[in-house]
Amino acid sequence: MKRTKVDIEHSPRKSHFEFFSGFGWPFLDVCARVDVTAALKNRPPSVGVFAICLHRIMAAVHQVPELMQRIEPDGVWQYDSVTPSFTVMGENGVFNYAVAEWDAELESFSARVKAAAEYSNTKDELNLEDDHRADLVFVTCLPWLDFTSIAHPRPMGPAPSPADASVPRIAWGKITEHESRKSMSVALSAHHGLVDGAHLARFYEALADEFA
Repeated sequence: MKRTKVDIEHSPRKSHFEFFSGFGWPFLDVCARVDVTAALKNRPPSVGVFAICLHRIMAAVHQVPELMQRIEPDGVWQYDSVTPSFTVMGENGVFNYAVAEWDAELESFSARVKAAAEYSNTKDELNLEDDHRADLVFVTCLPWLDFTSIAHPRPMGPAPSPADASVPRIAWGKITEHESRKSMSVALSAHHGLVDGAHLARFYEALADEFA
């Protein structure tokens, strides 16, 4: 994976980064509805609903550089590509984690998602094999619930670890239909030291384009 050092010391965000990094909860959280009608209608037969939603979300993430920045022990780094760590439901009704390397080509990515999910379901315990990676984006789906907000579990302490805190969390909910249009809620949580509302708005603008 390729990454580039971010010169925070000379960045116009330096004071913002330092300010919010001192917070016990430095996260900016947004939830908005996204129209998914066209993408679901036009998806290839080999691609499932989960895979196309995950693909479109990750494609939008890659259009916002700030969502690809991570706080690491030796500074802030921006990755050229980031990888979804997503939840999958096992046959026993218990979820697990899976990781599929990003691929902009939809059907190739879908195959990776399927393989990653199948591998994760072979595990008897929580799959944390990739938990050390900084290039992840944590993604989950609640297909049973049309939510308007969501909070993600995070390690407790006086402040979250910088590496964990800088990994964006994304969740989408139940797909609903109204007047022949299908939509779903998409929630995004990111470190306010790295992103502002404008960056989150760019993500949702990109997401709307990806689903169009």
